[in-house]
Amino acid sequence: MIGILFIACAVIYAITFLGYFVGLGVAFNYKAQPYTSDLNASVIIAFRNEASSLSHLLDSLLIQTDQNFQLILVNDHSSDHYLSIIRQYEEHFLDFQLIDLDQQEGKKEGIRTGVCAAKYELIITTDADCILPLNWVNHWKESFKKNAHLKLAAGIVTLTGNTFFEQLQQLEFASLIASSIGAANNDKAIMLNAANMAYRKEFYLEVSEGLDAIPSPTGDDIFLLEACKKKYPNGFAYLQETSLMVNTAAKKTLKEFLFQRKRWASKTKYYVDGQMKRVAFIVAITSLLILIGGIGSFFYYRLWLPFLILFVVKLIVDYSLLHRYLKGIQQLNLLNYFLIVELILPIYTIFVGITSQLGGYTWKDRTYSN
Repeated sequence: MIGILFIACAVIYAITFLGYFVGLGVAFNYKAQPYTSDLNASVIIAFRNEASSLSHLLDSLLIQTDQNFQLILVNDHSSDHYLSIIRQYEEHFLDFQLIDLDQQEGKKEGIRTGVCAAKYELIITTDADCILPLNWVNHWKESFKKNAHLKLAAGIVTLTGNTFFEQLQQLEFASLIASSIGAANNDKAIMLNAANMAYRKEFYLEVSEGLDAIPSPTGDDIFLLEACKKKYPNGFAYLQETSLMVNTAAKKTLKEFLFQRKRWASKTKYYVDGQMKRVAFIVAITSLLILIGGIGSFFYYRLWLPFLILFVVKLIVDYSLLHRYLKGIQQLNLLNYFLIVELILPIYTIFVGITSQLGGYTWKDRTYSN
């Protein structure tokens, strides 16, 4: 009976993620030339204690091919030397505004404050620890100008780093982005990342009351996606233009990495979208069965075959999806770490899944409890 469970899980996992493989396709766009767009945009970045990263972000904004945008920085009660850095840059932007949060706190509140201050209909967001490509602002403008039906869109995000641990993170994160793009292209969007996201101000204000009601300090991305899928089923797209690809640094320590992933996973309890819930459940059950099968087969020999079937199916499916995605963004070298990541993932997934729902986490020097 238990063998049937393993095989059924293998079939469901394969159907789900091979669907993403098909959805991912090969449609990566390498266009780098700037467009001419008369659409105005407001770029919003909410930050807290990011002095070490702000100058890199602002440098990448200063060299954008399109400088016609409003830049809004929202400070979430930072205690570092962020102000001295910002003062060096503010006069170089055509339209710059620094806002300090008053009584409220958290990234979600920071984004809401920024949107309310935005002059323009198109809102583009990123994080303070990101580095942006040259045509980033310009291509976001053009994408929304050409696609009037778009309410919300996401772009590719990649991690950077040279250490062994950082490259393991790059591959693990690549699997999330690959699945996100494939699912979105199949009209079954499951994820996006606020480090590279844009939406129409009117849409945000339309759904903001529902977002504020969700008791999570973050989630300005995933809950916005849920709202878009519910209200505008055809209003979301995941753009595969590499000229929109944003880079952000991988975490330096295991502690930082686990706190980040626990923060992400803690939001799953608030999901209302059926597709998101199903995929989270499939990933969790697959990881749990691999963990049980890997250990249990040493004590119960009949588990060996079902365990191997599930594990090998997952290996083939994951490798196929990652190979297609990494080839598209020209980072196939990360597959050198594929087997190591696949061996770690079941343990990591179950650990983060359980601890994110039972325990708290620390983020930006703040402690949150569940």
